[in-house]
Amino acid sequence: MGGAVFNLNQPNWSFYRNPNEFQPKRITLHGGYTFKIKDGFSLIPQVQFMKQAIFGELLLGSNAQIKNFIAGMWYRKTLLNYRNGNAEAIAVNLGYQTSAFRFIYSYDLTISDARSVYPSSHEITLNFTWETQQKHAAFSVPE
Repeated sequence: MGGAVFNLNQPNWSFYRNPNEFQPKRITLHGGYTFKIKDGFSLIPQVQFMKQAIFGELLLGSNAQIKNFIAGMWYRKTLLNYRNGNAEAIAVNLGYQTSAFRFIYSYDLTISDARSVYPSSHEITLNFTWETQQKHAAFSVPE
């Protein structure tokens, strides 16, 4: 579980240097849990909500992990009516991970009326993880 606030001080990022245009705050809340069903098999449901100005988005889904293989399905819903309809989408992903890296391929298919503008997309994610020799500072609570 977690959350974040971006553009906390709402900076002026105007292309035309308009002093009245500010980058609105973006709030993100997310959560998930890993259910270890049996040795080598886990279900990982997750949810994410994002809001910036009048735009909002909800992402619901789950991944299943069988040993090093990952597969999942997701539903994305925008919370604003656009000219071309709400951008609802279904995404499926497949991946493989080790202790050093994770590779995931995702296919996003728009299922709403917005599909004439946003029909589908492909995404590849590659994460690397490495260990460091850095020691973490120990914190203690005074009695």
